[in-house]
Amino acid sequence: MSDGSTSFLKRLFEGDRVLWAVTLILSIFSGLVNFSATSQLVNKTGDVNGEAIGHGLALLIGLLIAIVVHHRLSLKWIKKGTFISLGIALFLLMAMTFPGMIPSFMSGIIDVSTLNSASRWVKVLGFTFQPSEIAKLALVASVAYYLTVPVHESSLFKFIAKRLKKDLDDEKFVRNTRFTLFIVTMLLVTLPITMANMSTGVIVYLICLSMLWLSDVWNKAVLVMLVATMLFGGAFALVLKHGHDTGNHVFSRGETWYNRTISFLLEDENTKYNYNDYTSQVVHSQIAISRSGLIGLGPGNSRERDVLPQIFADFVFAIIIEEYGLFFGMLTLSAYLALLYRCGMIAKRVRDPYISLLVLGIGTIITMQALISAGVSVHLGPVTGQPLPLISRGRTSILITFLAIGVIERLAVLSLQKNEQDAVAVAETAEAETENETEENAMDEEVAPSVTDEAVAEQNNETEETNYNI
Repeated sequence: MSDGSTSFLKRLFEGDRVLWAVTLILSIFSGLVNFSATSQLVNKTGDVNGEAIGHGLALLIGLLIAIVVHHRLSLKWIKKGTFISLGIALFLLMAMTFPGMIPSFMSGIIDVSTLNSASRWVKVLGFTFQPSEIAKLALVASVAYYLTVPVHESSLFKFIAKRLKKDLDDEKFVRNTRFTLFIVTMLLVTLPITMANMSTGVIVYLICLSMLWLSDVWNKAVLVMLVATMLFGGAFALVLKHGHDTGNHVFSRGETWYNRTISFLLEDENTKYNYNDYTSQVVHSQIAISRSGLIGLGPGNSRERDVLPQIFADFVFAIIIEEYGLFFGMLTLSAYLALLYRCGMIAKRVRDPYISLLVLGIGTIITMQALISAGVSVHLGPVTGQPLPLISRGRTSILITFLAIGVIERLAVLSLQKNEQDAVAVAETAEAETENETEENAMDEEVAPSVTDEAVAEQNNETEETNYNI
């Protein structure tokens, strides 16, 4: 490769190159895995290459999005885009939960006719996607903003202080305002997400809670939130149990949530291999993993890909182990852990609390989703429906994950530039101080001889006068 090509690639993928490398490796591996995992869809459509091409295009478009965001998006527009995307996602989530709220003139634009609480999808202008994928990224970014932004630089905090006639220098008012904005925004987003996808809602909720703790805004509030979470979780479990016993669930997916959770928690040797609608995926996933061994059956040789439901989405990690073995399965998980580690390194060297918290929040979302998806495949938790980021089939998930990677890389570059500017400013200040000290020393040296000469002259005069008198 020529020096020019190398230089171009370095400029194209500047920032954290380890993170770029992990992203590209997972993307390439994703193409290989999905070519095998989508066999069920190929059997239905008869198009051998259609799924592979569609998945490859999604990866390519996602990579382009990440590169553009990485090179062009400013910190100012990251903050503005956060609230624009949060408003859009919140509106679509509410539309999924309450389809009747959409005005009649928008019915031709937004299709929610099939979007009851059992669905996770919305169609806008012919494009189908999951609003929860947009919402969780926007929520993490908005939480990072509320918890860390300097209040004197925020028009929102200035507006609230003006309305309430409060002083922005009042620490108690600022702390309470941060916490209130955090609670209101988090509940507005996580509740409708949970209605459609409980696991995603729980993941985002826990990440927001961890961000509150990391921000050190109000440590007592974290304890209060934990107690409230346990109480709410217990009440929610009782509602699901009551709905199961009476056959009248408040949530249309309540029966599914209950059966999946109970089948996992109360599993024993007598029910471990029961085959029904709620355990079929787990059973086939375990069969796939049991056949793998250390090196697997080889690419494209999976035996469970044609019978395991949603193998290309929720249980793709089982196919990875079946075809590529336990060794590649561990490498895949290590790649996500490396991604989180690099996000931690970026956050560590950043002096801006907002950038630091945002990078950690985004990295945690991607990694936690990956670990939960893999854990479900190996039966370490109940079925959740979480895809494996960048690998599972799902164009919304792929594009949003690449967008998140682009934002992290952009923040890494901005933090490096800020650190360099601060270092230059410190160096210039030190140089200026050194020059001032040098000038002062030079002036002292010039003054000192003149004083000495005057003293010598006076002494000579006194000596001459003495001699004259004598």
